[in-house]
This record gives sequence, structure tokens and C-alpha cells, in this order.
Amino acid sequence: MGSDLLTRAAWLVALFVGCSPASGGRPQSGADTAGPTGAAEAHGGSEMRGGQGPTTEAAVVARLREVADGVPAGAVGGRIAMADVAYPRTQQENVAMGGYGLLLITAVARDKSELPLARAKARTAAGELPLGRAGQKTSAMTDEKVRAVFGEHRSDELYYLPVLLTRVPCQIVIDFAKNRQNFDVLRFPPPQQEDRFPSGISVIEDVGDPDARTATQLAREEFGWKP
Repeated sequence: MGSDLLTRAAWLVALFVGCSPASGGRPQSGADTAGPTGAAEAHGGSEMRGGQGPTTEAAVVARLREVADGVPAGAVGGRIAMADVAYPRTQQENVAMGGYGLLLITAVARDKSELPLARAKARTAAGELPLGRAGQKTSAMTDEKVRAVFGEHRSDELYYLPVLLTRVPCQIVIDFAKNRQNFDVLRFPPPQQEDRFPSGISVIEDVGDPDARTATQLAREEFGWKP
């Protein structure tokens, strides 16, 4: 991340000066279908864990299954993607992370060549900021209903997300490796009743390089991440 650090810091300062935190409405989510034999595509919007505590594998699969269960019978989809955020839990950890949190994106696709993702981006009034990828792993989707509706190919990906971006109007979008770009997976700020931003954490505007050991621990304890 070092080569992009000054650019990212300048971009974030410009964002902070140009935008103020606002309380937006509930993020949108859902699936678009084209009839019993048509295609379905599901976007995220709200975070996967749905409450306090770590985002476990069971929670991720349950959220994917919830969306798949809402797709009309007989409809099949090309892809689905959802995301969740792990904030630094203390100010000490916040400083060690250089003002970054971790963003987990889980994507499932019917076409294997669409994964891993090409990129993830944060989109705000100031423009788009590519997010640095911290990790990626590929696996097969095990839930039968999710496999049937959206496909068997799965990619779990970690990105560094400046905490500042969770405090201002911001949209996280992803580009699949092919076929689909600008896919909406998460929006900020969250509704106040769903905001899990830790107390005692201050927003760092001048972001720095995250400490690798701290990031690894945060990913393991909040996402159960195993490289």
C-alpha cells in the first residue's frame, strides 16, 4: 500500500473537507429476477452479521441463504455479493491499523471466470477510491440452495477500508473479473440503530500503513479468517 499512501491520504482529506457525516436511510438490498426461467442477481447493502459479535462462517452462509430463499422458485442467478466491516476495537488498534478497518466481501458466481473479483472501490461525492486487497481465498459454495440459485464458485476477499469512509455517505462497489461491473455491496453511513462503530475510537483523517500483525489478528478474531 505504500506507493499509493500519499494519494489515498490526499483523497481522504479532500473528502473530509468536502463532505460532512450524514445519517442516511436504510441501505437497499434485494434480488432482481426475470421470471421463473430468468436470471437473478442479488446485491448487498446492509452488513452480513446482523448484530454484535464476529461474522462467523455460519452467519455468512445464513445471510446468503436468506437471499436465495427470497428468489422466486425456478429463477436462477448469475452472481451474489455481500460485505461486512470489522472496525478497530480500541484506539490503540485504530492507530496500529493506520485509520483503516477491514472489509470482508463474499461473492458467489455461476461462472467460475468471474472470480476472484477484479477490484473493490469506495464511491463518494469526491470520486472513487480503489481499495487495497489484504487477502483472498477461493472455495466451493456448500449450501445447496445458494448453489442452485447463484452458483457454486465462491471468493472471500479482504480489503483495507479507511474508517473515515464509514462516517460519510459512501457506496462500496465491486467489479467482477468479467461480465459485471459497479456491483453495489454496501453503503454508509449505516442507520443509527445498526451502527456498530466502537465508542472511544477517533477517525484518523491522515491514514497510514496498517500494521500487518494487527490486521491479521483483527481478521482472525472478527471474521474467523484463515489464509
